Amino acid sequence: MPEQPIDPKRLKTVRDNVIRYVYEHGAGQYAWGVKRDQVKSALGITEHDLRQAYMVMREQGFTPDYGPIDVIGLNQRGQEEAVRLGTATAMHEPATPSQIIIDAHYCVFCTEDIESAKAFRDRFATGESTYQVEVEDTVNTHAGNYDALTDAHQGAFVDTSVATAKSYWTGAPTGIREILVGGTVKVSIKIE
Repeated sequence: MPEQPIDPKRLKTVRDNVIRYVYEHGAGQYAWGVKRDQVKSALGITEHDLRQAYMVMREQGFTPDYGPIDVIGLNQRGQEEAVRLGTATAMHEPATPSQIIIDAHYCVFCTEDIESAKAFRDRFATGESTYQVEVEDTVNTHAGNYDALTDAHQGAFVDTSVATAKSYWTGAPTGIREILVGGTVKVSIKIE
């Protein structure tokens, strides 16, 4: 027996809520996604409702063309739609910093000291907050050569990208040490 469509007004509400939830809980960055079961549980919707909403999102061009089947993700158009809806904010900020725990899908980018974090913020994220984080000893980290990326010499992209990547991953950091954390961090203090 074919699935029965849900009421168009309810479908729009479900679609909007799915877009907002995914954007707020991991898809604020391109190609990040949220597990389908997490979306259903958080929004209190059925698999049927989620499937119908996802089909609309696909038809409207809001989801990536690839990715695991058990994950709902947003592409750039989907993120723009979440912003247009007006009530979503990517990776929302809880009331107190101690409630923030970031479980990275890939890695978290940090600096070793507050001065470096402020320098990064002032150059690339003006107006954003700076936080001190705690990293468990068992989590893998790597100190990347941040200056290799930010002070890269201009030239043909192919010629410079290989040298830049090599310097970032294998070179000794010459200025700011960008620490890549391959796991969970806990925000302990909001600096400013």
